[in-house]
Amino acid sequence: PFFASLRPPLEALLSHPSPKVREAAAQAIGCFAAAATQDDAVDSSSKLLEKLDQHQDGAEMEGTAQGIAATMSSVSADRRADLLSELLRENIGRDGRLARLCVLAHLPKSLAGRGLLEEFVGEMLPVLGRALSDADEGVRAMARRGFNATVDAGKDRATGAAVA
Repeated sequence: PFFASLRPPLEALLSHPSPKVREAAAQAIGCFAAAATQDDAVDSSSKLLEKLDQHQDGAEMEGTAQGIAATMSSVSADRRADLLSELLRENIGRDGRLARLCVLAHLPKSLAGRGLLEEFVGEMLPVLGRALSDADEGVRAMARRGFNATVDAGKDRATGAAVA
């Protein structure tokens, strides 16, 4: 019940112009998702997914993407698979595709931090690869961001393992 009262202001902060505020709000939403069991009032992912097909300005899209990425690292494996299936959809309009690619750009850091990146990278990379040949430069740029984030997360993980 406590999160139900915090969810609307946290979700509103996902549209904040400051990247640090958006990131903090996304992390808070992810923490609440981790604490959730079967209480739909606590899982913000459904509401955030709805925003993927709506036109959003850059800050709002980034915040929504960060919120979904943080949530995905915290929910059950079944819910994570459902969310990824939705994120990998390609037969959608430009705004929806760009927003989903934005989530894929935030996902590697979020999942790698929890040791979950390997679980989904094989499904993410083909979608990112196809987006690289899209006619829309914005889609191609977001796909490049997703690839770079995946490589960076892999390097960070390899570096961390080498140091340990």
